Amino acid sequence: MTDKEPTIIDGTGNLLGRTASIVAKKLILGERVVILNGERLVISGDPAYQVETFAAKLEIKTIHSPRLSPHHFRRPDMYVRRSVRGMLPHEKPKGRNALKRLTVYIGTPKEYAEKTPLSLPEATASKLRTKSMTVGELMQHFGWKT
Repeated sequence: MTDKEPTIIDGTGNLLGRTASIVAKKLILGERVVILNGERLVISGDPAYQVETFAAKLEIKTIHSPRLSPHHFRRPDMYVRRSVRGMLPHEKPKGRNALKRLTVYIGTPKEYAEKTPLSLPEATASKLRTKSMTVGELMQHFGWKT
């Protein structure tokens, strides 16, 4: 199964949660998945609230040993990967192997520029009526440089 061409998904304008759930299903089925433009995935909800909740996750939870606190990445591709991981049974071998088949890129690399990405109409954010922000915008609040 690994010699087969990967499923390529363009994250531009897609909702993060819906895209992550679709990708998780494909990974469990044994497909390789590549997400392009991971920083352009959309998070629905008030941007101020999103920044506040992510900032709360970054606080050190223990004075005794800060390195034992949860670690959260500030790169958009790692944030998307972590979102997909949350939808997989990552503590079991099946989930760990599925996560190894996922690749997330910031932007579009040269080897995927010519290929046509899979369209996900059920994950598009075009009809979204609430406030929203992209993963890249969220990560810029916490030090990610474009």
